[in-house]
Amino acid sequence: KDGLPSAFINSMAQTRDGYLWLGTADGLVRFDGVRFVHWRSEMGHKVLLGAVHTVCAAWDGGLWVGTASGMLGHIRGDDLTVSSSVGARPETILEDRGGTLWVATENRILRFHVGTLGQIGADISLPGTFLSGLLQDGHGSVWFTTTNGVFHLDPSDPQRRLVQIARGKFWLNADASGNIWLTS
Repeated sequence: KDGLPSAFINSMAQTRDGYLWLGTADGLVRFDGVRFVHWRSEMGHKVLLGAVHTVCAAWDGGLWVGTASGMLGHIRGDDLTVSSSVGARPETILEDRGGTLWVATENRILRFHVGTLGQIGADISLPGTFLSGLLQDGHGSVWFTTTNGVFHLDPSDPQRRLVQIARGKFWLNADASGNIWLTS
């Protein structure tokens, strides 16, 4: 609370260098264990991020950022790489172990190549409003919940079929072993 430049935290992630990143209503904040710093790009795109809705630690040590305006970006050091807008506010981001970036919006999931940020295939329509997840289990399946239930998707399935596990409103969490836990 002391020094935090925003009262509203939307998302948190910790990168391999130990920094804690906070997506806030007033932008992106980095915490080093002692002080909060309002992050701004010094290289690459010098765009003001505005409200940051979701953050996700990247496998390369960087950070994925999704803004309220629909921007998807990658931060490495002081450099910001920006993709085109995803067309809606990203609710959450997952970089899976296979090198695919998954972005959930309120009513769809988009997939991108991590290296190029080029979109992979068509959008996946969600059966209801997104609630929780984009978590990868120990077998590689991606899990999420909507207002209509719990679903998972096998990335190796070329047809991207959604498998419904339960009906109702649930929230997800994953443990260190890759097990997915449901709470209602």
